Amino acid sequence: VFATVTIENDADARVYIIDEAGHEVRHIADGLSQGGSWKFQIGKENLPSGIYFFTLQTKNGQKWSKKFMVVK
Repeated sequence: VFATVTIENDADARVYIIDEAGHEVRHIADGLSQGGSWKFQIGKENLPSGIYFFTLQTKNGQKWSKKFMVVK
């Protein structure tokens, strides 16, 4: 699964995956600071079947999430 996100302005950002219950299950990146488009590959290995959210959150309040499902 691939996710592409765009940060409009330079901002310190954190990228992670949470499960349906809101628990962080995987940390992807910290400290993205350049504005622009970023593309991430979400590895589904080691994730049990379920609903997840790929989330990018900046320290200045921007938040973007993409819902995805793992079926095994």
